[in-house]
Amino acid sequence: MAGITGVPLAIGAIMMIDGKINKKGVLTPEEAITEPMEFFNRLAPYCGKNLSGKDILIIRED
Repeated sequence: MAGITGVPLAIGAIMMIDGKINKKGVLTPEEAITEPMEFFNRLAPYCGKNLSGKDILIIRED
């Protein structure tokens, strides 16, 4: 459970400190993060070896 909740939370906190997330209030991740691929690139190493954001992000095609 820690990997599912703690790691994304820590990445979000670091992005706030770095100024990548600067909106205030209760927001969905889609509203808060303007560059989602940066978040997924930071998360990918925790999901497996030699992964990038594109490897873990599911992109919906209509």
